[in-house]
Amino acid sequence: MRDWFSAIVSSSEDGIIGKSAEGVIRSWNTAATRLFGYLPEEILGQPIYRLTPFDVIEEERWILSQIVRGTSIEHYESERLHKNGFRFRVGLTVSPIRNAAGAVIGASEIVRRLADDRPLKDELLASEERYRSLFKHMEEEVHYWQLLRNSAGGIETWRLLDINPAGLRSWGKSLEETRGKLSDEIFPGTTEFFRPFIERAFAVGKPYRFQVFFPPLRQHGLLTCVPLGERFILTGLDITEQLRAQEEREDAARREVLLREIHHRLQNNLQVISSLLRLQRSAEKGPATS
Repeated sequence: MRDWFSAIVSSSEDGIIGKSAEGVIRSWNTAATRLFGYLPEEILGQPIYRLTPFDVIEEERWILSQIVRGTSIEHYESERLHKNGFRFRVGLTVSPIRNAAGAVIGASEIVRRLADDRPLKDELLASEERYRSLFKHMEEEVHYWQLLRNSAGGIETWRLLDINPAGLRSWGKSLEETRGKLSDEIFPGTTEFFRPFIERAFAVGKPYRFQVFFPPLRQHGLLTCVPLGERFILTGLDITEQLRAQEEREDAARREVLLREIHHRLQNNLQVISSLLRLQRSAEKGPATS
């Protein structure tokens, strides 16, 4: 019976995903690989949020909350994220999985790609055009990266998919020198340098802002990492001049305080010297004679 059930799951045209009550992927059929692009060894043990666009994560959390209560979800339309980063519309049917005692221990999710997604495609094309215009003219540098994970699912490195003109000016490089390259191929040693910040952004699952000094460019940057499935956007603003100007203002303020202190001490010393001179003149005149 188990083999028969397994054969049905494997041969289904719909993606069938088993996940724990915490949202960890436990099973993955062949159709799910076709839908999402992940092999089982790439996705098993990973959170279900890897398949969910950033702005749809709250929907997935709601689905999990319903499953934990023992409620099934039928014919629910949503969006999911392919390994390559593109979004597509899906119909979901999610049912609780119970143990022998009747407690909910996970869920079975049937995923079917919706055929009529042309309105979404048109919307995405329009959105892409708006994004391209903004991307090109932003004063902040913007980098778009693809994560590469190791066999344990950890973040190994990342590859540059795109960068705007402001980013190229900041880096002093051309598009041909950077696009498609790994981070260490662009600036050696940067993967280990930025890894804690990238891992932190994916751990919290939302935009994460941080400030760093980047030695290869001798720049202070204010950066924001935005996780998007298996990709992320890194926006940056060079604040080197602002920090230098702030430091100069602070130095000027410290010098002003020091000069006032020196002036105050000189005034005190002059008063002391003046008093000593008056005493000396009085002593040289001696006592008055009658």
